Formats: sequence, structure tokens, C-alpha cells
Amino acid sequence: MKDIAMYCNSNHFNASTLLLFSLVVIVLYILILNCGAPAVSVYARSSDNASFPTPDSNTINNNNLFVSITNTSKNFENKLFDLGKQMEYTQDIDANQVFTDVTVKNKVLNNLEPAQYTIPALRHSLVGYDISANNIEVKTESKKIDDNKTRIDFPIMKAKNVKVSNGGLVNLSYNNVDLSSMYIIYNPKTGKFTLHIPISVAGKYLPMGF
Repeated sequence: MKDIAMYCNSNHFNASTLLLFSLVVIVLYILILNCGAPAVSVYARSSDNASFPTPDSNTINNNNLFVSITNTSKNFENKLFDLGKQMEYTQDIDANQVFTDVTVKNKVLNNLEPAQYTIPALRHSLVGYDISANNIEVKTESKKIDDNKTRIDFPIMKAKNVKVSNGGLVNLSYNNVDLSSMYIIYNPKTGKFTLHIPISVAGKYLPMGF
């Protein structure tokens, strides 16, 4: 009788354990369906049994596509910026309007030394407008760009009493205008001083729609 009782108790224990295990499996299955299955990584094993994750091919393609789009966007922005820098007006001016005396001219053109001085007056025409300015404070930086030509940059060029007109239809006046970033190309063969005016600078004093 004792052996039968022990046998029954053992069967009852095993059945209870099996029922509990089944309930746990069902609960986990429901959780997986509701929350989503956890990500499973695939590993490639080397000869020394070290494990390394093997990226999914779709992930690699998506990453490459993202990098390609990002690089294309950056290249486009750089080219657009360079194009904006290249958009400028040009106008030939007299050397007497650039240099106040022979000493300054020799220092800038021949010695390629930086100089800081004041231009009494500057006058030129641009897209149909007559432009004049007085007391222009400038700082120059010059360099040879080839065997003949010299480029004179104006990192500082601040003008006062700037006037813009086109025969009476437009008459504008400004007390102070920052003309920095203009530059001049000097060609000794032709003797010309060509003033280069970026559109971003010209927009500070020319009317809208120029």
C-alpha cells in the first residue's frame, strides 16, 4: 500500500510540474506575439571559436544608401556655395582710385606687402548705376596668381557716404557700407585694374532686382 501511495504522489507531482511548465510556455508565447520577437543575431565563428556578428545584407545596403545620399547632398551644397562665390560683377577702374600714392602702390604691387590706408574717393559704374563713395578705409593683401597678374584682396573695405543713381530715376544714399571681400586683379600687360564685386556685396547698396 505504501508503494502505491508513493507512486500516486509521484504521478501527481509530475503532472503538476508539467501543467505549470505548460502555463509558462503559453504566457511567454502570448508575450512574444504582443511585444514582438526579440532580435536574433547571426554569428560567424572563426577557427579559434571566437564569435563575431554578421551584419544582415539589408542593413548593409541601407547604410550604404544613407551614406551615398549624405555625400551627394554635401557635394551639392559645396558646389552651390562655390557657384555663389563665383557670381560677381567686374569693372575696370583707374589705378589712381586704388592707390593714394606711389609708395603705397609699390608696397602692394611690387613688394606684395599688406597695407592699410584710406582711399579718398572711389567711383565706378555697375549694371547701369553710377556709384560713388568717400573716405574708404581699406586693408590690402596681395599675391601673384601667375607670372603676370596680381590679386589684391580687401579683407577690410568700409566706405562712407555711398551714393547710387541711374540718371534720376533712382537716387540712394548710405552713410556706411561694408564692401569687404571685393578684390582687384592687376594685369601689367594691359595696365588694367579690374574690380571684382561679389553679388552678395553689391546687394548691400544696389536696389532690389539688380
